[in-house]
Amino acid sequence: MKDDETVDEYFSITLAIANKMTSHGERMEQVAVVEKILRSMTEKFNYVVCSIEESNDVTTLSID
Repeated sequence: MKDDETVDEYFSITLAIANKMTSHGERMEQVAVVEKILRSMTEKFNYVVCSIEESNDVTTLSID
């Protein structure tokens, strides 16, 4: 994620890439996509990522 990029923009780009990979035969679990999104957030969102990881079981999260 770039510093000047909004979360919505980054989320849209990431989902578009995941959808393209799926359409080309790659098997992508939603858990893997969620983990990649959380892992690649910039430092200014660390408190949000930590809060999400501590309050939720990441393996049960889905993309909506």
